Amino acid sequence: MKSETPLILTRVNLGEDTKGFIKIRFKRHRWYSNLLKSTDPIVISSGWRRYQSIMVFATEDQNDRMRYLKYTPQHDFCYGVFYGNFNIQNSGCIFLQTIRNDLKKFRIAGSGLVLEMNKSFEVIYYQFRS
Repeated sequence: MKSETPLILTRVNLGEDTKGFIKIRFKRHRWYSNLLKSTDPIVISSGWRRYQSIMVFATEDQNDRMRYLKYTPQHDFCYGVFYGNFNIQNSGCIFLQTIRNDLKKFRIAGSGLVLEMNKSFEVIYYQFRS
């Protein structure tokens, strides 16, 4: 029996099938007009993988603690922590809020660089009282 379409075989490298928390250095794209909010679903495109996860944004304070951010900064970097497939450090990621093609606005919400991967990260939520 002859096949007219090619068959492509691939495999996942060792260690790439593990899942855990990934900490990235994140920046919202300057042409993306909407605010990005913590705990909103976001589509992550990392390497040849594309999956949806929930990201928590944070900043680092003087005591090297990660403080929770409700929204991303306007023109500055912040940290993002999400659950997903482990990836190589210093590899890039692209973030989208939707994968629909019929949008009239800019789709790429932000970009990031993988800093570290771990089974857990501690993000502290401060609630100030006046």
